[in-house]
Amino acid sequence: MARTTREIIDRWSSFWRDRMLLLAMGVLAGVAVLSISWEFLTEAWVMGALFDGYEVESNEERWEYVVTSVIFAGLALVVTTALLSVGLKRREALTQELERESRILRTTLETINQGICVYDKNLRLAAWNEKYIEMAQHRREMVKRGRPAQELIRYLAETGLFGTGDLETVIRDRTHHYFERGERTHEIRRRLDGRILKVERLPMADGGSVSVFTDVTDRILTEQSLQAAKEEAESASRTKNQILANISHELRTPLNAVIGLSDVMKAKHFGPLGDPRYNEYIEDINDAARHLLLIINDLLDISRIEAGAMVIDDQNIAIDQLIRSSERLFREVALKANVTLEVELPDNLPYLFGDAVRVRQILINLVSNAVKFTNVGGWVTVSAAITPSGEMMIAVADTGIGIPEDQLKIVMAPFMRAEETLTRKYEGTGLGLHLSQRLVDLHQGSLAIESEVGRGTTVTITFPQDRVIVPELAAGTGPAD
Repeated sequence: MARTTREIIDRWSSFWRDRMLLLAMGVLAGVAVLSISWEFLTEAWVMGALFDGYEVESNEERWEYVVTSVIFAGLALVVTTALLSVGLKRREALTQELERESRILRTTLETINQGICVYDKNLRLAAWNEKYIEMAQHRREMVKRGRPAQELIRYLAETGLFGTGDLETVIRDRTHHYFERGERTHEIRRRLDGRILKVERLPMADGGSVSVFTDVTDRILTEQSLQAAKEEAESASRTKNQILANISHELRTPLNAVIGLSDVMKAKHFGPLGDPRYNEYIEDINDAARHLLLIINDLLDISRIEAGAMVIDDQNIAIDQLIRSSERLFREVALKANVTLEVELPDNLPYLFGDAVRVRQILINLVSNAVKFTNVGGWVTVSAAITPSGEMMIAVADTGIGIPEDQLKIVMAPFMRAEETLTRKYEGTGLGLHLSQRLVDLHQGSLAIESEVGRGTTVTITFPQDRVIVPELAAGTGPAD
């Protein structure tokens, strides 16, 4: 409306400015005609009728009055024209200044990286920039000057942006919250495409409001990443402390045995070294030293795997022989613990193409854990089979103490075990499952754990089909043990 009025005034101003001389001449001619008509035609009749004894002026006096009227009219016209010209120039300068400021404001609005929209006191859209249309996700044809705020809110509500609920209630509540309270508001809005906006609304003195839309997706994602990194660092710190505690305990126990027993032998507490009791000490020292060696080897293997320096030596493995060999290693341990250790294998089990040393290491870790965490009178079963899809599956199942469901992921981390209250009485670094997982990964396989507290645990290793070798193709392969 304001633009239309200004255009009309500009057109009329231009029209009269271009015809100023003709207008002046017309005015002067009109004044002259009126003066002559009055002096020579009308004055004598009107004045004679109003005043008795009115003396008619001479023609010379009449012409003087006509000339004087024209001169005064000309002077008045000159003054009026001058004033009008000054006013028009000032108005034109003011219009140009307003247009310049409007262009600057528009350029500024379109340059900033935020969406801006302005509503007047009647809650009708008054101004906006392109970013607002993009961020608010309005259809372009909807964004028009004078559009009521409720219509725009209705459109967004219909898209599901504001959730479910009665549509009219949502529109009414949003309108009241955004505009009618006359308070500064802000909210975090998650768009349907996942982008996150911060929307601020600032009331203006005349009753209108300004809304500012800022895309904060990257900032929030960065904050979340920093928070995750912080939590990971804290977790790593806790893990480090746990590692130090576990390693210190595991190394200190056999070292104390080695040092203590060797000190007894060195001091010859039982007399000369020929005493039979020294033989038992020598066996204990040997066992403790081997235990230390196993711990150190596991640590070195983990370090090599983490550094990407471990390379597996693939060969055709008679997996049934390898499983039975691993079972024999723990037969005496299981007997001492009063745990039944069984092997269940099908006939004609295919060969496995892999690193025999590392596969044996996996089996030893799993069987060792199973026997360790199985109570007296329990069972440990090692089995193997070929799945319908052609993969080789090896399972180590026990009837032991089991692992709580919320601890299953924890036990797979290096140096981590289930709750200390449950497992502290059992020795071990907590490296076995993690190392087995990494060695299985090197064979492109998978390791899964199923467990129930008090009922036992089953660890299943699955090797891919392309590592399963039928016996005919594995000629010349000898026993893996």
